[in-house]
Amino acid sequence: MNRLNSISALKKLDPDNRFDNDQWARIQYALLAIGGDLSKLLLLFFTFSVFGHGLEFLYGSITTLLLRMKVGGKHFKSYTQCLVFSFAYFAVMMGIAFKLSHLRWIILGLGVVFGGILTLLTPQIPSNSRRVLTISPQRLKATAAFFALIYIAISLKKSEPIFLLGPLTIIFQSIQLIIMKGEHLHEKKNRSNIHLSRS
Repeated sequence: MNRLNSISALKKLDPDNRFDNDQWARIQYALLAIGGDLSKLLLLFFTFSVFGHGLEFLYGSITTLLLRMKVGGKHFKSYTQCLVFSFAYFAVMMGIAFKLSHLRWIILGLGVVFGGILTLLTPQIPSNSRRVLTISPQRLKATAAFFALIYIAISLKKSEPIFLLGPLTIIFQSIQLIIMKGEHLHEKKNRSNIHLSRS
């Protein structure tokens, strides 16, 4: 009902009815994504800048957003949960990149392995409020593979710890997709068991 009400409110901006409900749903999706993500990014950037890691956060957030827009990722019901998870995600990723930079080749190797997993598991279904998929699965897989290769290539050429955030993004996003896949299979099994018990 809330989704329909918000679409109806948006349609008031289009008195000539140039867009149908599906197109308005896509517009709503874009506004939700941009508004929510932008405010979180600003808060996180300010927080990490206070600790002197604003530049690292910017690079990590760019690599994450470019990949996440194509492969999907874990979503949370509340803004606060998402913000806390995002802070932990970037803090852990940066900690590994700088504290374990001497394990660079191991991280790169894991990035290659998880890059394959990432491609296989792409795409995932977004959250309930963002179920708008307009790109074919094959194209999403190709894009995921492309970004994974780019991140690995940059890390091979640049030895500074900040560039390890690329392959670490691949690893962390792959782990999220694996967890989501497991949750999806578990829910599917539960629905199947409920259906069998009722029949």
